[in-house]
Amino acid sequence: MAYVYITMANSPRPGVWILERSTNFGKTYTPWQYFADSREECAKFFGKASLNPIVKDDSVICETKFSKVVPLENGEVSSH
Repeated sequence: MAYVYITMANSPRPGVWILERSTNFGKTYTPWQYFADSREECAKFFGKASLNPIVKDDSVICETKFSKVVPLENGEVSSH
């Protein structure tokens, strides 16, 4: 998968959240990417390892640029 786009409707984007994926048709889910408002929140909620760069296909990193409250509606989240 190259890109995932998620658009928030009439509400702000969440501050801290996890995008999960399933590789067994929805039986179980694992984190695919973490999102938080700051690097400090990434470390607090997901551990310091979430701040490391991607080194393997299954690395799970924390992104901060998509968790700002503004815009208050129609905020887009892009993950790749």
